[in-house]
Amino acid sequence: MLAADLLRKHVLPTLIADQERAADTEEGTAIDIWDMDTTSMHQLVLKKWPSSKSYVFIGKWNQDFVKRRELKKGDKIGFYWDPYYCSFKFFVLKRAMAT
Repeated sequence: MLAADLLRKHVLPTLIADQERAADTEEGTAIDIWDMDTTSMHQLVLKKWPSSKSYVFIGKWNQDFVKRRELKKGDKIGFYWDPYYCSFKFFVLKRAMAT
């Protein structure tokens, strides 16, 4: 989940009008996500989750990020919005300690 207030302030205003409107609909809008660690581009759908009023990514999150990057509970990940390229940047900040 992405904080609605931050998304409305920093991301939505930089999208083209159609994308901005679509992010608030059931369909959502396609958003590029650049994996900084593996230098690979992926696309997920950004949409507002009606029950929480927050925004979420849907699509191939598990396939493109969790499984491919072998993310585990406790891993710290980072996202930041790049307004120049209208895309999110993703990276693994810290891996959880192996148990």
